[in-house]
Amino acid sequence: MDDKNFENIERDYVRVRAEYQARVQNMVLNRGQRDVLRGAGGVEFRYAWKDRNEGITPEEFDQYGVDEQFDGGTITFGAPAGFVPIA
Repeated sequence: MDDKNFENIERDYVRVRAEYQARVQNMVLNRGQRDVLRGAGGVEFRYAWKDRNEGITPEEFDQYGVDEQFDGGTITFGAPAGFVPIA
């Protein structure tokens, strides 16, 4: 399968932290920043995110994490599922 990019854009918060695939890859983005997650096209991945630079616990990841597929899409923080609220 061809590799696909999944663009991540932070638009609404000062900073977000996103964690992917059992927290193997983490990303911290400041407002206006972009980054790219790469993977094989059609392969599913899981992610969760916070509107602060704070680690996501395994329990939070299980409760709030969502599944997505590498399809060349975009995650725009401030809108997607997977948000972990302040406890």
